[in-house]
Amino acid sequence: MITVTEAVSLLNVDASTIATWISGGRCIGLAGSDGTLRIPRWQFEPSVWSAIQLIGGSLGTHEPWLILVFLETPAPALEGLTPRVALERGTAIERVLAAAIDDAH
Repeated sequence: MITVTEAVSLLNVDASTIATWISGGRCIGLAGSDGTLRIPRWQFEPSVWSAIQLIGGSLGTHEPWLILVFLETPAPALEGLTPRVALERGTAIERVLAAAIDDAH
């Protein structure tokens, strides 16, 4: 997990862009118990980054915790891989989205 400041530096954008991405479901941002926003760094890998918003749409939510839980939970439709690992290994986004749709029902 990285901070908003670290994400700003990594992505060369400003904090308001990160906030817009989070509120729009483009980026996963999680508020900790102390109110500090933490961001999973792995979501910025190209294979995952391009899928975050699509996955939220398939799940029918922009809720970051729900998207994170989906991405980190092994899926039978993906041979037991987590959707994140499946994407990182090159699984077609369509298969991951189908798993998300199944998960949403």
